[in-house]
Amino acid sequence: MLEGGGLQGLASIEGQPTVMAIDTSAPLTFVAGQADVTPHMTRRSFDLLGAKLNTQGNSPIRARFTDVGVLPLGLDPAGPGIVLGADLLKNLSLQIAFGAPSITFWFAQNAPDSFFGAPQCTGTADAPTCTAVLHFNLQGGGELTAISEPDFLGLTGPVEFGPSRAVLRVCAAPAAADPVNDPQPTCCARADAVRQATGANLALVIATGVGPTVLSQSAWNRVVATQAEAPPPPAAGPSLSIPWLSAPLTSVTWSTLPRMALVDLEVDPSVNPGACVELGRARRMEWIERHQSGSTPACFQPCDADLGDASKAQNSAGYLELGGPLPVAIIPDGTGFLESLRAELRQQGPQIDGLLGTDILATTSLELNYGPSPARALFTCDPAAARTACLATPRCARQNSPGDIHSCFGLPPQTRPAVATCLPSGCS
Repeated sequence: MLEGGGLQGLASIEGQPTVMAIDTSAPLTFVAGQADVTPHMTRRSFDLLGAKLNTQGNSPIRARFTDVGVLPLGLDPAGPGIVLGADLLKNLSLQIAFGAPSITFWFAQNAPDSFFGAPQCTGTADAPTCTAVLHFNLQGGGELTAISEPDFLGLTGPVEFGPSRAVLRVCAAPAAADPVNDPQPTCCARADAVRQATGANLALVIATGVGPTVLSQSAWNRVVATQAEAPPPPAAGPSLSIPWLSAPLTSVTWSTLPRMALVDLEVDPSVNPGACVELGRARRMEWIERHQSGSTPACFQPCDADLGDASKAQNSAGYLELGGPLPVAIIPDGTGFLESLRAELRQQGPQIDGLLGTDILATTSLELNYGPSPARALFTCDPAAARTACLATPRCARQNSPGDIHSCFGLPPQTRPAVATCLPSGCS
């Protein structure tokens, strides 16, 4: 169930009822312990319970964790008593229906990406229901000042933990677009992809145990700088609870964003143009795919051509776009947990700008597959959600030659037109 603080469920530890947070941003599994002692790794058994009572009037056991390593910490007394962290979750796959809400655990799902592509879209061509597949490599890892379990010689040391953070590329507050009804895109010449991109590029850690999406003050400032019309100024509001901290954060302000897109990395990492550029390309490519019928079909813009062969388009990235207003919590860059998170991940990717919480995902279902390499986040939208509120778009692989057939964006299969028949791009 989702309680304003993210994904939480009923649990039992050693026969005592409690609340469990299921948090992909927690590096370890934590249980409530004493705050004034040096934490030591230990082993506990606990159960995750169903929210609906069975015929005997009891909460049924839905998952059982036996003799697993946990770290007792002085958790917030008003928060969950157990935080099921990514050290255990990364051995599983999770399916979360945020609207229900419900969660399903199973062992790793390794179906190929093609299983989730355009042919699996349902609905109509104008309003398809598709799956957006976003890839990530687990990042992070390090050690804590807590004391580890004794090894076979009885020796202890600092607690070490491996990579477990799922970081997604985000384009925050891009301009609105409707590839179904928009007019022809304006000329996008070879060097225009960056100039025409809208929004701010961010890197957010998926945090299923946290309700709000959390941005650092510097990330918020970058978003505001990209906007022709500034978002509502941040205002004081409630404190922010993160289940694996000892107390809520109080230096928090709140605002909203008009929309946010989570964008897969389609190009080679060495030429990564940023999430907002790839979002703009995917939108243009969808408009083109939707306007390829008739005697003068649309063809790709020069800025979307392959860098090594201008006769071929680039592939377009899969993405999930969420419409707002989307609430965000803004915290100082000097906040302790954010500084620690950035230090942990600094050598492996971009600077972390905050956390992707569950509140803005209310119109989606998420499947986290930790098993494949790279790992995957698969998003679908609630069929009842309007396109402006939630849009899950698969990647679109290019057609190499005129006459090649493919299906993208939930559209019927169609051929690549000959260049001589193309509608002019608008470029001089």
